[in-house]
Amino acid sequence: MIVGHLPHLSRLASLLLLGRDDVEVIRFRYAGVYCLERGEDGRWRILWAVRPDILPPQP
Repeated sequence: MIVGHLPHLSRLASLLLLGRDDVEVIRFRYAGVYCLERGEDGRWRILWAVRPDILPPQP
């Protein structure tokens, strides 16, 4: 698990997924969680994502 802040997480995700850090692959939202998985072929992929707008409101 890596926890961080923008723009570093966005650049890291782009580097892992595309091999480049100058392209925005994931548009991170505050309080969002993304799971990246490295496959047996060595390539990274997005396994799942939880964005704050899909969660029910908290009291």
